[in-house]
Amino acid sequence: MKTLLLMLVCAVLSVKAFAQDAASGGIAVHNGMGNGNDYLEMRESARQDYAIGFVNGILLAPLFGAPKSSMAWFESCVEGMSNNQVAEIIYQYVKSHPAEWHHGLHIVSYQAFLAACPDSPGRKRRDSEK
Repeated sequence: MKTLLLMLVCAVLSVKAFAQDAASGGIAVHNGMGNGNDYLEMRESARQDYAIGFVNGILLAPLFGAPKSSMAWFESCVEGMSNNQVAEIIYQYVKSHPAEWHHGLHIVSYQAFLAACPDSPGRKRRDSEK
């Protein structure tokens, strides 16, 4: 339970990525807790707990001022997914990107979904560059 609470707090903090649209057009993201390497070393049950907190935290973004419309791609992507599936998407992404193991866990988790979700802004950008 303590792990779940810690992971939820971490995920809620990562929601700032959606809510803090800086005047320069960039997004300010807090350092967060943990990194990609920490995730690889977690027990499977801890990764599943993190997955629940990550999704719930992202879904709270509108409470921090993120427009609901900017959440549509994420909501449709995770609809019907289990915590096991979310955890595995993050795990496979982190495992296959060793150059990012030192990056914040909240950032690599978000990047995992940018890469995995068909309607994500990251996926659309890559597809338009082809």
